[in-house]
Amino acid sequence: MPIKFLLLLFKMSLFSLFCFSQNNVQYKTEPVSHNNHFYSISKKQATEIYKNNLQNNYTFLNGREYKLYDITKETNPLFHSSFGLNGTVFVNGETYKNLKLAYDIYKDKLIYITPVQLFENCNFFELNQATIDSFYIEVKETDKILGVSGIKQYCFTKVDFSENENSGMKGGYYEVAKVGNTKLFLQHKALRTTSRGTDAIMQQSLYRYYYVLNKTLLLNGTYYEINKKRKFIKLFPDKRKAINRKLRKFELKFELLNKEQMVEILQVVNSI
Repeated sequence: MPIKFLLLLFKMSLFSLFCFSQNNVQYKTEPVSHNNHFYSISKKQATEIYKNNLQNNYTFLNGREYKLYDITKETNPLFHSSFGLNGTVFVNGETYKNLKLAYDIYKDKLIYITPVQLFENCNFFELNQATIDSFYIEVKETDKILGVSGIKQYCFTKVDFSENENSGMKGGYYEVAKVGNTKLFLQHKALRTTSRGTDAIMQQSLYRYYYVLNKTLLLNGTYYEINKKRKFIKLFPDKRKAINRKLRKFELKFELLNKEQMVEILQVVNSI
């Protein structure tokens, strides 16, 4: 066998041994610095930073980054089309006040807006629904009847209907009110439709969102959808006149009645 061929085999063996050794080296993860901030760190280090720096002020911050989508001036999937509403979050018996929140009623996601100094490149977080017991959101509204502006507080409670398989209800955030032997569930939702042609160009979006308020009543162990006046009155046919009298005072369509107004009607029903 020629000497040149033997030397070639020897060099190839050395090169293969080098590559094998490099592939089996375990490198230690080092932080990557950018603008004096560390971004690439190990999971253990990230956990320690969370515990040491955020402490109890942000222990509710358990979720993934929220990506903005379909946010336009005309329509969007946010409750009251608003970012940065004042709110309070309740987590495992703990209360966190004076937070900036948004509520995505299309995906049923509560969004926390972080202070600028907390996370430089991530301002929105989807809070983990499994850990949020309830939350309040404050909204500036004008009373359509009295014409008076003020701050209205909405209270949303996490409801799990899995224990009642016949409910036909989907778990999530609801406004809840108990009146006598009835229990009212109000779900704020955004319905999405496809925008086409000129409408899509004007909105600069492929979708348009419509706000709806779904109403459900728990009566004698059964859940009833009551989005229409006739469906509600059908449950209390002997109290039709009293219900209609109360409805006329509101001067609103049944579909537009909020939680407080529905509670007043149920109080009338329970008082007869």
